[in-house]
Amino acid sequence: MFQAMKKMWTFSAKRRGMMLASLAARFIMGMLMITEMIVIIMAFRCVNGTMTMADSRKTIILVALGAIIGSFIISYFGTIKNIQTGFYMAADKRMSIADTLKNVALGFFNEQSAGRISSVLTTTVSDIEVLAVNALTSCFGGFLGAVAMIIVFMFYEWHIGLTLLVGTIVYLILVKVSMKNAEKNAPFRAEAQQKLSAAAIAFVQGIKVVKNFSCQNGDEKLQDAIESSRKGNINMVDKTLFSQTLSHLCIAVFESLIIAQAVMMQRADNGISIEKAVIIIIVSFMAYSSLHQAGSTLSMFGMLDTAIGAVEQIENTKQLEVKSPVEHIASSKIEFRNVSFSYGDNEVLHNVSAVIEPNTCTAVIGPSGSGKTTFCHLIPRFWEIDSGAVEVGGANIENVEISELASNISMVFQRVYLFEDTVYNNICFGKPDATREEVIAAAKAAKCDEFISKLPNGYDTLVEENGNNFSGGEKQRISIARAILKDAPIVILDEATSALDPENEKEILEAVDELTKNKTVIMIAHRMNTLKNADHIIAIENGNIVQDGTPQQLIGEEGIYRRFMNERKKAAEWTVR
Repeated sequence: MFQAMKKMWTFSAKRRGMMLASLAARFIMGMLMITEMIVIIMAFRCVNGTMTMADSRKTIILVALGAIIGSFIISYFGTIKNIQTGFYMAADKRMSIADTLKNVALGFFNEQSAGRISSVLTTTVSDIEVLAVNALTSCFGGFLGAVAMIIVFMFYEWHIGLTLLVGTIVYLILVKVSMKNAEKNAPFRAEAQQKLSAAAIAFVQGIKVVKNFSCQNGDEKLQDAIESSRKGNINMVDKTLFSQTLSHLCIAVFESLIIAQAVMMQRADNGISIEKAVIIIIVSFMAYSSLHQAGSTLSMFGMLDTAIGAVEQIENTKQLEVKSPVEHIASSKIEFRNVSFSYGDNEVLHNVSAVIEPNTCTAVIGPSGSGKTTFCHLIPRFWEIDSGAVEVGGANIENVEISELASNISMVFQRVYLFEDTVYNNICFGKPDATREEVIAAAKAAKCDEFISKLPNGYDTLVEENGNNFSGGEKQRISIARAILKDAPIVILDEATSALDPENEKEILEAVDELTKNKTVIMIAHRMNTLKNADHIIAIENGNIVQDGTPQQLIGEEGIYRRFMNERKKAAEWTVR
């Protein structure tokens, strides 16, 4: 429990002041229980005649009103603070995770499913948002109220105080067993939830394929994940229910013992008064009610501990660190020095070296799976290399601030991602302070102003999920407009035209020509059209650079480039009869 509380305290970060305010409200509520006890005693004395109504009326009314008004104000304030603290904590943590994910290598996203990250950002953080502060304050306030009652009883009637104390200890032992069961089984439940999120995302993303092929079993993984989640939730309840039921029984048993004890003490020779017996019974019920309030939240700490651990695991993901001394990019020259890189145990680039001069267009060619994309993705430091060095503008990219490296490189990917925002905001994503005139000029240069202007709301038209209201060519041109607006000195084209029809390819190649003016360009090439402006060729095969030179040099040599050109020329001569 204390470990979970420590984690929650760390988790709350800059919202600790709000959490302390919530705890303070619970503390005051606990103290008000003593006031309620005083009112009960005074009211009973009025009933049995040991105190006159005239003497006590004013006092009872004032104390009762004070307790009622105080309870209302403190309860309202405490509830508001609980809710605010949970919401603010969750928002802070989601932003923290987003910042973390922006600074990790892309390899992390190959190892961690989208479902797991989605589950942590939604379900896991939401559990903490709803449960954490409420569990902590309820536990604190409940125990405080119970302890206050026990202390009062030790002075008021120590026999009853001792019974209350023993009952509290037994109850806490049973609750601890329930907590251990929850802690033991919470990770399995959390894993099932993460698998469910991953399966749901995969099912939705692949629904077109499932429907197209009329696949009756296309949702098997989703069904398995749902079943696993169901079993995880039921197992959690099953493992904790027995000890929880015993703890409830413990409260009932000790409440009955106190009733019996109060009756016997009242009936005994020289026993306590009826007034005292009734007060003992009423207040003991209040004490155990407060204790049960605290104990019922303790079982949540196991789930919270697991939830916070899942968040911390993502937050503690290794970040891309900038090594000392910090270096700065002086030009757009790119150099690979004996670079090796592996995906796990699979080395895909083997000791490669190459130089890409400023203001040149370099085409990277080679068979599928040869390492072309990996080669290009190492330039913006999407992954950490195993050995060697990649330099941009004379600076080792490991010594360059991530923001500086990113500002010097624009990338146009084969698979374009558009945000669910306006077309305008999608274009100016790389340059948020751009004027509307600059955005429109970039769109015109990318050959997309014409179709954007015809949209219902022009540039203010909302992009649907995954850009579904645009064709592949339109999305590609919007992404090129984004890159043109950014105006970075280095442009990497990651198979930007490989999946497009000839008409779209023509438009996009014209947009690419505009994008790459006076830039250092690296492009992965699959078609002859993308090679027309190349003045430098790098041919990669099986993770090795097998050819490196100008088109004029390599066309005269036996190798990948000449085979590539000959095959494309033959393909261009094909006709349909």
